[in-house]
Amino acid sequence: MFTWFKRKQHNGYLAIQAGAGLLSHAELSWQNGRPNLASCVSRQEGGDEAKSWGVFGGSPVPVGVVLSAGEYQLLPIDAPPVPPEEMKMAVRWKIKDQIEFPVDDATVDVIRLESGAEASGKLLAVVAHNRVLKKYMELAERAHFNLVAIDIPELAQRNIAALLETPDRVLALLSFTPQGGLLTVTRNGELCFHRRLECNQVELLQQDAERRTVVFDRLALELQRSLDHIERQHSAWRLDKIMLAPPPVVPGMADYLRQQLYLPLELADLTALFPSQLPADADTLAACWFALGGALRREDKSL
Repeated sequence: MFTWFKRKQHNGYLAIQAGAGLLSHAELSWQNGRPNLASCVSRQEGGDEAKSWGVFGGSPVPVGVVLSAGEYQLLPIDAPPVPPEEMKMAVRWKIKDQIEFPVDDATVDVIRLESGAEASGKLLAVVAHNRVLKKYMELAERAHFNLVAIDIPELAQRNIAALLETPDRVLALLSFTPQGGLLTVTRNGELCFHRRLECNQVELLQQDAERRTVVFDRLALELQRSLDHIERQHSAWRLDKIMLAPPPVVPGMADYLRQQLYLPLELADLTALFPSQLPADADTLAACWFALGGALRREDKSL
């Protein structure tokens, strides 16, 4: 995503995310093509931001930050007919009237969606205000860690999905964190579709049984509409299954969704991917979800 430095070959990577009053991080390395998780921790951020982030000072590995919802915008657009080296400038011009601040105050990056022959040339413009990125760059400078990139939750979840996919099949992955719900659809490690969901983990846990059923109904309807949209847009693709990020945040939710949706629903087993250091506590794992995905970041791909 937003990258300022050519990342040197390094076996380790640390990803950090702040949001909902929490500061979460995950660090891993790669061994024989498999991720080896070194740590995965979440804690209260505290009032002194510089002090909270200071614990990452002196990290021997490159560091990435995963933005939280509200710190960026995603805008779907058709790819401008320009050479790759001119793409970002063309996208800036195209989206300038779709954002709420001057485009000169924005940093813009581009994601090419995996869309197949039926809907080629689709892009996502990723837009963040410069002050948001500047804040993290200043935190990195004060805490003395090597910030090399800033990512977004959709790509962090894509990274996890890539480890769970069946080749050439389409996978829907559903997560609920303290920041909200997110559905991503991926194929061969590339993002095809994303949707933010209205209910988050905290809201689901606070509902009584009757109210929870109403929330489940709304969630099932949102999911079904999203899946129908995917099948209409990409009829040649086979949507394999839906995976629910662990843990099942509300008792009965997984069983309810299984009854309402036409696709198989499975709980994602991260213990098979990360045999060690995976948080046993459900709340910690949910809070670290996007940091974990961010830590799986590999070298950027060119458009």
